[in-house]
Amino acid sequence: MRQLKDLAEVVVRELVSTQHSISDEELARARTQLQSMLLMNLESRPIVFEDVGRQVLANSHRHTPQYYYELIGELLAVGMLALFTMRCCASAAFAVIVRLSATS
Repeated sequence: MRQLKDLAEVVVRELVSTQHSISDEELARARTQLQSMLLMNLESRPIVFEDVGRQVLANSHRHTPQYYYELIGELLAVGMLALFTMRCCASAAFAVIVRLSATS
């Protein structure tokens, strides 16, 4: 139980620090990691077929991996902070935080 409390504290501390600013180094590292994950996931043929199917069903067309790779490269810290604020302020996010706090 103590480990769960420590984990919750670390996660909340990181979320709060992220809400105020994202350094250029952190953003570059996150972009690189996301681009790497995108390309590694598409090395498997079944995953490529699943990706094609999902894109066609959702968008009626398929974008190339290069398209998403370039979009990731264009992510800005301002946009990430706006997305974080929007997602963090959702009631479901607070319900999770309250639930973790209540069990400590």
